[in-house]
Amino acid sequence: MKRTHIIGAVLGAAVLAMAASPSVGQPLYDAAKKEGKLVLYTDQSVELAQDLLKAFTSKYPGISTDFFRSDTAGLVQRFETESAAGRHTASVMTATSRISEAMLDKGYFEPYISPAQNNLPKDLQDKRWNTYGLVTVSWAYNTNLVKPEQAPKSWADLADPKWAGKIGIQDPLASGGSRVWVATMYRELGEEKWADYMKKLAAHKPKYGSYFQVRDMLAAGEIAVQVAAYPDFTEPLKAKGAPVDWGVPSDFVVFEGLTVNLPKNSPQPNAGKLFVDFMLSEEAQNIIAAGQKLPALPAKRPAAYSKLDKVGWKYTANRLLMTEKPDFFKMKIEEIFGKRD
Repeated sequence: MKRTHIIGAVLGAAVLAMAASPSVGQPLYDAAKKEGKLVLYTDQSVELAQDLLKAFTSKYPGISTDFFRSDTAGLVQRFETESAAGRHTASVMTATSRISEAMLDKGYFEPYISPAQNNLPKDLQDKRWNTYGLVTVSWAYNTNLVKPEQAPKSWADLADPKWAGKIGIQDPLASGGSRVWVATMYRELGEEKWADYMKKLAAHKPKYGSYFQVRDMLAAGEIAVQVAAYPDFTEPLKAKGAPVDWGVPSDFVVFEGLTVNLPKNSPQPNAGKLFVDFMLSEEAQNIIAAGQKLPALPAKRPAAYSKLDKVGWKYTANRLLMTEKPDFFKMKIEEIFGKRD
């Protein structure tokens, strides 16, 4: 997908109040109760998964719940392993739109579209999946090491030599958000400027690791800046008192949808559909916002994200990375950032 979104169109969209229709919802609930169980596979935090499932069972008694939580790679690996063995455990699964697109292409997801999509901004209504939230990509910094006035103000600022030896990034050689960010910067900068920019970042000799390893380095003061950081992963740490904050690029912020999907061979398809509908409800959107995440409904988004109001948003270059030029990026990323020992 190649779309440019302006934050005013996404965050400022008028949102209709969500009103569940018992006449529509009751038959699905009755069918879900007969199944009696819901198993959620999720890439969100344990705390958020527990809060959402607690609210779901309170709203829909008679359906027991369980969940499996992992990072994106672990989640996909488990799902694909079970599917290959003919063991279908997940009733419903959350993922980024990037992963959803790949899973749909492989025939793993059923394109169930919730009626509640009608309450979302037009830009977030999709005929392939259901968007329950957004993830944005900018950078984060340790406030004990970097004062706000010293923090980067644009993507170009990260290439400044003053950050040499002081930055960390989720390893772009592995699959994950930083790799998508690298591809998106390619699309926005053009090949020549992109290569120059990435070489300057690599010359800083960043510390690499999984996303959460790098985030922990930042909170511990082992690095000053985390490149390609998610504000919605930084805010919860900040709220708990960690010395971290996140920056707003003056040029653009990268974003991607967070989706909830029905597996094609879901053992509890009705419970899965009911949970998809629930995730787009005001109740679930409030829970997502309480976890300092960005819910899909603009009216529910935490005030902490209001500083994004006047920034241009660029949708991630998923297809460019995954299907159009995967070999190019693999070769170039290894060439620029070097192979790991």
